[in-house]
Amino acid sequence: MYSLEDMGETMKYEWENDEYNQEVWELMTHIDEGLEKSLCGLREASEAGSTLAAICLSDILFDGRHGASRNIPEAISWARHAAQNGSIEGGFLLAEYLEKTGDFNAAQEEYAKLAKRGYSPAMYRLALDYWAEKGVERDVAKSIEYFSKAINSGHLHAKADFARLKRAGEFGFWSRISGVVDFFALIIPMMVMFLWYPAGQLVRK
Repeated sequence: MYSLEDMGETMKYEWENDEYNQEVWELMTHIDEGLEKSLCGLREASEAGSTLAAICLSDILFDGRHGASRNIPEAISWARHAAQNGSIEGGFLLAEYLEKTGDFNAAQEEYAKLAKRGYSPAMYRLALDYWAEKGVERDVAKSIEYFSKAINSGHLHAKADFARLKRAGEFGFWSRISGVVDFFALIIPMMVMFLWYPAGQLVRK
């Protein structure tokens, strides 16, 4: 059911380094055969310190996967638990959940924590939010700062969106030309990445 090859770097790290990974694997593999048993096992593993179990549990409860009842407060609580224990994946899920539930200020704080740790998808989210005034006051300078950080980290969507802004003339007439050049330079890298590693952090939005 699960394959490490299909996971992004942060989730793969969780699976490979969590001491409860085998237990969580078994629980997730048989979740459709016994939902309540698997949820109980995931809660126990999470309480024992497994960030992997907390991430899986939060994902199930936030979206109501595998027939589980949605429980957004509990999902956020487990994502926060994983984030507070150092999980980048947990932190990113927490920020996403907070954003989806309208708590934009808290989401920004979580994205900023991840950006400081060098996580390019978080830098990309901050760049977009500051540009589009999503939950924060519009700040072009901060948006460009985060775009630059994400681009320097190799994030392909950040490169594509910044090229789009340049093509639209947001930075003056001459930027249109460099925007077109940047756009065409990205076509092959984007195609390769989507075919080779579509779950990779360089294309995570």
